[in-house]
Amino acid sequence: MRWLRSDRHGDLPLILEALRRDRLRNVSVLKYLLAFPQNSLALQVQTAGRVATALLLEQRVVDYDRQAYPTAETIIFLQSGDAELTRHLMTAFPQDRIIVFKLMSTVDEAVLAAGFPLERQRGYMTYTTSKAPDLPSSARLETAADGLPFDLFAAQGHAAGWVRCMVETGRAFASVYRAADAPLATCLAFELDEGLWEIGALYTVPDARGRGLGRQVVTTALRTILEAGHIPRYHVEDSNMASMTLAQGLGLSRAQVLTHFLSVPGRAHPVTTASPASL
Repeated sequence: MRWLRSDRHGDLPLILEALRRDRLRNVSVLKYLLAFPQNSLALQVQTAGRVATALLLEQRVVDYDRQAYPTAETIIFLQSGDAELTRHLMTAFPQDRIIVFKLMSTVDEAVLAAGFPLERQRGYMTYTTSKAPDLPSSARLETAADGLPFDLFAAQGHAAGWVRCMVETGRAFASVYRAADAPLATCLAFELDEGLWEIGALYTVPDARGRGLGRQVVTTALRTILEAGHIPRYHVEDSNMASMTLAQGLGLSRAQVLTHFLSVPGRAHPVTTASPASL
């Protein structure tokens, strides 16, 4: 069995090579490993064509995690689904920290539950498609930072400085529906890794909701991503029925479930039941 560590000379390219064999499946690990290489540690085990990866990330570096899990010390993404390999990776996980595990397999959940108390917090669904929706859209593609609806992005937690930097370097664009030049709905598409783009920051001003504007801005974003030959990722919390209905109505299929579990040392191991979203 081969162990790789992203902090060891020469290992990071090998870890990335294995992850990029299935970019969409490994999107969460790729996203944060590439964004925060100095604040994360990727561990990977390989044997007989099987691969499992864990990413240990400092909680403080991601705005979402600081707000959602203020007591956590470490975030661990686990991409395995192989009980034997998960047990090997577990030996490297800290036992004395408050951890948020972000899991993509009920197999990994069952293995981890033998050594860590797991309390389910929330789940996220990833949708994708290889075919652009055959629907009309009056939303416009916008690739210049000046004039973007930064207030609408801020409503979804995306800072103006980050958005501007991504757009100006060609790693993001906006899809905007405007009426009388006023932005009523928007979403942001941004590059996670080469050939893999996420659609996020979907927002419609309250007075314009219920008119299908969200569907139009997402349709324009999907077409743009697919016409460039890229893979789209639409990511949504599993409690957001409206957004999941939108994805399904556009013909997107569910590609992945990411479930968050809080683990606090010393707590009793609760009995966990797989939620509908994690099946």
